[in-house]
Amino acid sequence: MASYMPLRSFLATFIMLPGHDLSLDHAESKPHIPYDGVMPLKAAAENARELATKFATLVNEPLNGGPNLCPGFKVALPLNKWGPGGPSDRKVDGALFQQDDVPSNGQPHWAKQMLLIQFRLGSEDDLYAESVGSDDDKERAKRREELSAYVGHVLAHQQRTALFALLVHGTKMRLSRWDRAGTLFTEPFDYVDQPKLLRDIMWGFSSLSKEEQGIDATATALNPDSEEYKLMDELAQPQDTDLPENEGESFVLPSKKTPRVFAYVRNMFASSLQDGWQRWKLLMPTKKGKPARAFLVGKPSFIAPGLEGRGTRGYVAVDCELRRFVFLKDVWRPHDERVEVEGEVLRKLRRAGVKNVPTLVCDAELDQETWRLPYPTTTSVDISGKRCEVPRPPQRRRNTVPLTGVPGTIRSKPLRHYRIVVEEVCMPLSNFKTGRQLVSVIRDCVQAHEDAFCSGNRILHRDIGVGNILILPEPVKLGDGMYTSHWRGMLTDWELSKSVPWVGELSREGRPARVGTWQSFNSAHSLDYPHAPVQVEDELESFFHVLYYNALRYLRNSCPDVPTAVAQYFDTYEATEGRPKCGPVKRYSMQTGSLQTVGRHQVFFVDENGKPFHPLNGLLWEVLSWFSARYIKAEYARSNAVQYKFSHLIVPTEHDGLAKKLETHQALKALLDKALVRTWPGDDKVGDQLKGSLTAPSEDPKPVRTRKASSLEESPKKRAKRSSLRSIVRGLGL
Repeated sequence: MASYMPLRSFLATFIMLPGHDLSLDHAESKPHIPYDGVMPLKAAAENARELATKFATLVNEPLNGGPNLCPGFKVALPLNKWGPGGPSDRKVDGALFQQDDVPSNGQPHWAKQMLLIQFRLGSEDDLYAESVGSDDDKERAKRREELSAYVGHVLAHQQRTALFALLVHGTKMRLSRWDRAGTLFTEPFDYVDQPKLLRDIMWGFSSLSKEEQGIDATATALNPDSEEYKLMDELAQPQDTDLPENEGESFVLPSKKTPRVFAYVRNMFASSLQDGWQRWKLLMPTKKGKPARAFLVGKPSFIAPGLEGRGTRGYVAVDCELRRFVFLKDVWRPHDERVEVEGEVLRKLRRAGVKNVPTLVCDAELDQETWRLPYPTTTSVDISGKRCEVPRPPQRRRNTVPLTGVPGTIRSKPLRHYRIVVEEVCMPLSNFKTGRQLVSVIRDCVQAHEDAFCSGNRILHRDIGVGNILILPEPVKLGDGMYTSHWRGMLTDWELSKSVPWVGELSREGRPARVGTWQSFNSAHSLDYPHAPVQVEDELESFFHVLYYNALRYLRNSCPDVPTAVAQYFDTYEATEGRPKCGPVKRYSMQTGSLQTVGRHQVFFVDENGKPFHPLNGLLWEVLSWFSARYIKAEYARSNAVQYKFSHLIVPTEHDGLAKKLETHQALKALLDKALVRTWPGDDKVGDQLKGSLTAPSEDPKPVRTRKASSLEESPKKRAKRSSLRSIVRGLGL
């Protein structure tokens, strides 16, 4: 989300802060920019590189025998374009570095950048200028996304609350400030005609504290000579006592005095200590006045895509107090006193005896929030006396207005910085070895979900996906005194969870029915009706989608084009009245109880001979019949039974029992247990069939044309063939 802010307000709010001696009356405190210093910038540059070089010279060179334009800092330029796509003569990106950190090899050094600078040749490259046509809109949007990617790199590599940027196009410049709520930008001004204003901006930035420059005050960059840095190197070294994580592999359990660390945990931590990534000590304030707890981290093991939003980063961290590995999550969450933080949810789950959920170590809401404009804008004058936009009181309540190319937007609700630490360092779900192991892990998480909901708290997770169902190996004793690993499913990331009120109880306001961005694993009902309360049926459907996604991606199956099938099922949506709704393939699968691609190719999971003799087929089809009954009943109710378009499939009154199986967890657990005792192939995982195409469900789903209902229905011949195949497989007990 991009919001306009007048330059005068921007400077008063972020640069020329109270207590900073920036008055023009104190000439000795700031250098004077001589006329011949800005004249080289007046001449038209042949390319962005020349413009950037002239600007860097202006900032870096001492003025009148005194300090440079930004004391303590210098501009560094890359040898080539920093982003993807190779060199470009239209744009060059540079950055302001502290004087001691200026790179000399032309590399971006993301962890050391203090202020980002983007150089473009002329006003036609102004990212926030008024639009002149649809092609112009698309090009500017593309360039804004590119700039967002650069800012995202900095925020991923550093511990920051915000980042300033200079957007230079020719002799004009805009100021901008980025945080997890989006960006603020000013009107452009001519820094060549107004050199004093440029001087005040650069000098003012150098006078800010690190925190005012956007650095997180609770994070400390570690020096290679520090004890914490050396401790990280020490703990990254493999130990003879490290436990193997593979199921079936036997080992001797070390004594209780020896830390019990699985090899994969130490390997994950060691891989986070990469060159080019700064190591940090992160502090977690305590509520009882005790000293803050410290944790050591390197490169995140997980970085949420995109710049705006929660900005989740996950780290395999070292607890400085206990010298053990833990998992630390750093996130920006919507600030609302009525909404519980994830740590409080985990405390409730632990008190209720819910298993297969993380064990809380500590958590803290930091005193850091994103910044937002309070109102829309209207016309006034800028710092130079020209007309511009300034805030005005709102005429109606509005949370957010998207950027359309014309200044005059406001920003979303503020986000607050939050950290949480849990004991368990888990493996991703994709590490499963066989289809049976995949089903077993999901079965554990269904149990956790049931326990959370059936406890007195009645908590629904509301964000079930592949990233939140993880694998935790744990030692299990064998009969001969040896141990082996058992893989247990863990349902994690409860930050979007919500307690469901009992019948007759008023709902607690705070969390909307569905929050966050487009979710590939949401139920079709939740995607079609995003404001409807999430129910148990929706959560069980999300478990189904996770199972099907991983099976389709990794297990041997009949699908001729897995990447296309995944994209069609998980990453497409229909745009109805300007609002995204569930994609046609997922909706069709739920309504008809069949797994097909858009080309109507039936999806089976097969054995090594290509035959559909796999236990997963019967499991999926049985659950699909329950979902089909649910959606058919819902459609029947909406259509008032007048022209029921699915009457050729199921008569709703005859299948109430199937739909009711989804009202609790019992039927699904029993079905999973039944499947787990069957004979499974040991080699059904064939590798990542999305490799080279996709790696995960897209965060940017693709729209498709809305299909008429009739075009989604099967012909009688295809329907009969599908029913015959399903009958054969079920007859074989699969």
